[in-house]
Amino acid sequence: TLDTDKRGMLPADNNFDIFYYDYATRSNALRRITNTPGFNETNPVPYDSSSFAYLSDENGIINRHAAYLDSTLSAVDTVEHYSLIVTSYPQTNYPRNIISQDVNSRMNRVGETFYKNGRMYMYVSPLKPVDTGLTEPDNTQFRKESFKYNTSQKQSEDSQADVASDKGQTLRDSNYVDIENYVFQNDFAKSKNKKAEKKREKIEQMKLENNNEEDAAPQKDSLAFVLPKQRNYDPSFSSNYFVSQLDNSLLNNTYQVFSGGGGVYFNPSLNGFFKIGISDLLDDYKIVGGFKLAGDLNSNEYFLSYENLKHRIDHKLTFYRQGRFDTDGFSLNKIHTHELRYSASYPFSDITSLRASIAGRNDRIVFLATENKYLLKENLNLNWANGRLEFVFDNSLQTGLNLYNGTRMKIFGEYYRQLDKKNSNMYIFGLDYRFYKKIHRELIWANRFAASTSIGDQKLIYYMGGTDGWLVPRFSSETPIDYSQNYAYQAVATNMRGFNQNVRNGNSFALFNSEIRVPIFKYLLNRPIKSDFVRNFQVVTFGDIGTAWTGSNPYDSTNALNRQVQQYGPFLKITLYSQHDPLVGGFGFGLRSRILGYFLRADWAWGVQDGEVLPFKFYLSLALDF
Repeated sequence: TLDTDKRGMLPADNNFDIFYYDYATRSNALRRITNTPGFNETNPVPYDSSSFAYLSDENGIINRHAAYLDSTLSAVDTVEHYSLIVTSYPQTNYPRNIISQDVNSRMNRVGETFYKNGRMYMYVSPLKPVDTGLTEPDNTQFRKESFKYNTSQKQSEDSQADVASDKGQTLRDSNYVDIENYVFQNDFAKSKNKKAEKKREKIEQMKLENNNEEDAAPQKDSLAFVLPKQRNYDPSFSSNYFVSQLDNSLLNNTYQVFSGGGGVYFNPSLNGFFKIGISDLLDDYKIVGGFKLAGDLNSNEYFLSYENLKHRIDHKLTFYRQGRFDTDGFSLNKIHTHELRYSASYPFSDITSLRASIAGRNDRIVFLATENKYLLKENLNLNWANGRLEFVFDNSLQTGLNLYNGTRMKIFGEYYRQLDKKNSNMYIFGLDYRFYKKIHRELIWANRFAASTSIGDQKLIYYMGGTDGWLVPRFSSETPIDYSQNYAYQAVATNMRGFNQNVRNGNSFALFNSEIRVPIFKYLLNRPIKSDFVRNFQVVTFGDIGTAWTGSNPYDSTNALNRQVQQYGPFLKITLYSQHDPLVGGFGFGLRSRILGYFLRADWAWGVQDGEVLPFKFYLSLALDF
């Protein structure tokens, strides 16, 4: 069964057998398919509706066998009992080992891999019937010699067992029940005293060892073996990993509180990041915690999450705390963000899932006493509730570091409401679509389209420009911000290379990125590369185009980009209207590789604005993909 503690049971020369597990009933009992102490059966795969194929080295060479499963009525008492009947047929008789196999019954094909002359070969052939009429393959000389050795060894073990039988000692199953002398178990189990239980087991083990020492020394190993007691599985946690590294990203991808008149997006610097993860033996439950310490010890972040992955729906509970300095153009503030989020994920298949989450968030703004008026100003608490629903599709396959084939897509919607304020609804809708196409061998053409908009009483502002994980971020104050939109939160829309952050802004954005990724050394060298830097070195050419806007469309005259207000004294206000092309673009090339465990990106980009090509900008960032 799956509940037995197997430590100390298996001998050193143990071989592999195949067992049948009934997933539908979730039973802990396994049904034995093969029982070959001297051979190995591995790599079982479905063959058809009532049989499966596996690899066996019974004759000394790994060949394929097919097993047909049937059942027969074995006994009837209060219910009917069935016995599993297994009939095995040889499928191949090759002169060399099958390394691995795969069966596709729908396409009526079977695939095999072999090793020959220093290379791996794969063969695909039609699926044969289970009973091919093939006789059992002849044993190799190696197998014949091993038979002789095993036979002599078995005779020696049998003689030792006879001596033990003469002394009245037999090996017994710990779960054996004497039907002539037994008592019924109490329906109400007594509470277990773990200390007393461990002490009792230790005494029994000492008695068993003492009895064995009194017997003949050659019989000690054979007589000491007793099947352990069956136990229920109780989750016990152990450490999975510990991460300590430098990081310049936010631990939680939540929106930042709008900076007000300052209009500056908070970009964390390169700080120390520590994370530890623990899980139980079956990976049903996971606990992950971490923190990031800033150099000034003021902009720190902490998080703790618990995941329940036991059933089809995955549950996750996360607590997050962040502190950071902020300015509205007049005062210096300290913002503390606390968020508690519950999320659930329901998979429709291996590549699609529906995810939902609800969260409560508190943003406390502390006005630092830089002047007397701020010393008297009370702290501001913003309490929000939000929900998120998203559909995820991902059939991409990773062919290398930052190299994929396939499609990724996420469509999401969010709702925010400030609990202590009326008319504070905010709705956010967005899309992120990525498509990766193999051009030739390892050459990948990667494309991404992203768009999002926010509507309602309060809104989210997007600052377009820069790259993700930019080590030395720059924010532009030249592009005006429309404060009449009543912004509550802010976020960045990347990648838009060739510009600083805030080349365009608004409550809506649309962005298209395209890259050709060339792992130059992997492409040119047809052999394994030992150097991690050389193996993952990539040359990239890219192009970006997009915009962010307020109003119904980017060319709306109400867009803040085309309207600038100047205030002269208390009575004079001048509004300047101009026409700018809302679309901006960038193009250039970059280098990528992993250095000391960090995937480093270097980009040289030229921005295009109002039909003019701007001087190039250099970006150094720590991030993968787009």
